[in-house]
Order: sequence, then structure tokens, then C-alpha cells
Amino acid sequence: MFDLILSPNTAERRPSRLIAFGLALSIVSTWLGVIIGNMGEVGHLIVALMCIGSTPLLVHMIWSEEEEERKIKETFMERHGKIIEAYGSLFIGVVLGISLAYVLLPNGIATKIFNPQISELKAIHTIAVQGHIASPCGFACILMNNLQVLAFVLLFSFLYGAGAIYVITWNASIVGVLIGVTSNQFSRTMGISNSLAYLIALPVSTVRLLPHGIFEITGYLIGGVAGGVMSAAIMRGHTKYRVIWRDIGIMVGLSVLFIVIGAFIESI
Repeated sequence: MFDLILSPNTAERRPSRLIAFGLALSIVSTWLGVIIGNMGEVGHLIVALMCIGSTPLLVHMIWSEEEEERKIKETFMERHGKIIEAYGSLFIGVVLGISLAYVLLPNGIATKIFNPQISELKAIHTIAVQGHIASPCGFACILMNNLQVLAFVLLFSFLYGAGAIYVITWNASIVGVLIGVTSNQFSRTMGISNSLAYLIALPVSTVRLLPHGIFEITGYLIGGVAGGVMSAAIMRGHTKYRVIWRDIGIMVGLSVLFIVIGAFIESI
């Protein structure tokens, strides 16, 4: 069903539709996860359902990207800007969908369903606090952790074409749950409606994640594109085209650079 809603060409030309696609996909996946898991802890299942729904579209986009790479264009961004923007749009859509699902569900049920994401948020918070106060886990520790995630993104994308979608949707679900938790906290402490609390939580949570978050997520997105293009080039026997390997090298270098910058900002 979801693989027929949006074509790869439309997704690249109109990122706003990909945001809507990600929003709808995440809400439907949450609903299915709740039904299948019988109100249990289904945070990972929801992410898996989102991956199943978005993989056909992303695979087609990656293969189209590899095909376009052999047509020499003027700049690197002209060759790859649209698909990187498409990945980012899907990320935003999933964040909005998961955050809305969290807010719309009863608080006790939402906390149980998204317990894996909440546990990850607690772990991230602990690392951040330790990094500033007592633990030697500072820039080097954050950087190594993020580079390991980037390595998984590259590996999954290479092996599965659109394998990076799991890492992307997982991180998007964490951000969405963060917005949902913040919204519920504002609603309780300020005595305001859920809708108003959600509108306040969106910018507040975004500020909490910036500026390091934008660099880290961008690094993962670019790394996912690089691994997917490499996979498509090898599968199609297009390894002789130098422009493909040159652009893959540039994307990997950019993704590492963004991860380093993000880790440095986060450790300050």
C-alpha cells in the first residue's frame, strides 16, 4: 500500500509530500504495533513496521540516484542534493508522526509502548551529564559512539540498499518521543491543553537538540546515501564510472566531518 502512495520522482521533486508520507507511515505503524503487541512494549516493532513501509520507495530512489550519477552534472549538490533532502524530509515526517502518536495516546500507554525510546533518551541524558561532570567520556567517547553508528549506517546501506532506513527511523522515533514527553510535561506543569503544550514542545525540543543534532543526523543521512549508491553501482556492474566512486568518497568524507563537528559541539 505505502509503496504505491508516492513515486520516487515525486518524492524527490516535492519533499513536502515525503514529510506527509513519513507522518502517515509512523502513525499507521504505531497503530499496527499497538494492535499486534496488545498494548505492550512495541517501540522496536513500530520502527520495523516503518522500515517495511518505506524501504520500497527508498530502494527505488537509491537506484534512480545511481543511474543519474553517470550523467555528469555541474556540481556535487546538483547530483545528490535532492535525495539528501528527501531523506531529511522523511526523517522530519517520522518525527512529527511519532510525536503526535505519543501525545494522542494516553500517557501510561504511550510510556509503555515507547519504552525502548524512553530508555535510550535516559541513557543519552546520563552520558551527557557524566561527560560534563564526572566521567572521562567526553569528545572522544561521543565521537567514537557516533562513528560506530555511522559505520552501521554505511554497512546496512551497502548490504540492503536502503538499510540505513532503520537507523534513520530509530533516531527519528527517539526525537519524536522526546517531543511527546516534553509536551506532556508542559501540559501537566503549566496546566495548559495538550495541543498548546505540543506547539510549545516542538521548538523547545528542537532547540535542545541543536546545534549538534543537525550535524549528526545530516552525517547519518549522507552516509546512508553513500552506502546505498555503492550497493546499487556494484549490483548493476557500474563500477567503472569514476564519478560514482568520487562522489561516494566525498559523501563518506562529508558524513565523517559532520559527525566530528556534532561530537565537538555536544562535548562543549
